[in-house]
Amino acid sequence: MAKGTTFRGAPKPFGGSGHFNEPRRHSLQAKGFKTGHLADSVPMPAPKPRFNAPVYEGLGVTRFPISDKIEIVARQGKSRDGFNHFATLYINGVEDVATKVHYINRTWESYDYQSAIRQAVEKSKTLTPAEKEMAYAYIDKDMSKFEEARVNKEFGQIANIAKLGEIFGKDQKEKNDWKERMLKAGLENKGLEMPEDWDKLDENTKEARLNAVINMMKQPVSEERREQAEPSAPREYAETTYPLEPRYDKRASFYGKAKIISGNNRLTLRSYTTDVAYIENGKAYVNGTYSDTTLRHIKEFLKQNGFEADTKDQIMKDYGQKE
Repeated sequence: MAKGTTFRGAPKPFGGSGHFNEPRRHSLQAKGFKTGHLADSVPMPAPKPRFNAPVYEGLGVTRFPISDKIEIVARQGKSRDGFNHFATLYINGVEDVATKVHYINRTWESYDYQSAIRQAVEKSKTLTPAEKEMAYAYIDKDMSKFEEARVNKEFGQIANIAKLGEIFGKDQKEKNDWKERMLKAGLENKGLEMPEDWDKLDENTKEARLNAVINMMKQPVSEERREQAEPSAPREYAETTYPLEPRYDKRASFYGKAKIISGNNRLTLRSYTTDVAYIENGKAYVNGTYSDTTLRHIKEFLKQNGFEADTKDQIMKDYGQKE
């Protein structure tokens, strides 16, 4: 039998005797692993879970590699009265679940696609309970620095595309029109609003303003620089109130009995005079259903923000606090 093989003819993994050689023993011990006669007396430490950062793929697509087995790909799409977030859950590269969340103007999430990817995990019948818990921990993680990097990269790409107007435009007007179209397409639902008198401005003024926006977008904006640029800007949003209008309910109106209160990173539903539900950090909470009419308000509120809302029992099970 060859000295470097086992009695079955397989190569010996470490030393010629099949035991750990000294350099490898010392390396393992330095990492906390016991070898030799101590190996069975001390349990091997479990490997620390590795966090895989979200990957911005461009063109509004973000990939969330939750683990070597689980991955979610999310993207944004337009709709007649707002926009949609789509998320597709893949298990070992095979599509398992696809979800869609509809928004009218903006989201109230900690980061883009949080609600859509959470729904994908919730609806999966393939993932085990342990895998779902792992996925929820990933989804609830503070993504602020990754989201900042994604926004900087996305804005930089939009700015570079808009800048191509200098090449494709034959004259100043064509160059300005190209930049305007690209900025509108790239920043749709991201807060871009053109001035009311924009069409009345001369081309020189338009060019100066468009170039200023492009140059600003190409510069990475960190939280520190944002505070320097807006030292007086409040960190919390001022509260605004507006009526809840039915889109899923058969009624033509709720006649002012249901209102939405937006502020401080929270969206609250007030039915009559009681705050009955709210959405915060991509999660929905329901304090109670109280009456049949209030239940209709809650269902509409949840559905408009991408949450499942079928029956009272399902709502209170998934989002409810004790009544």
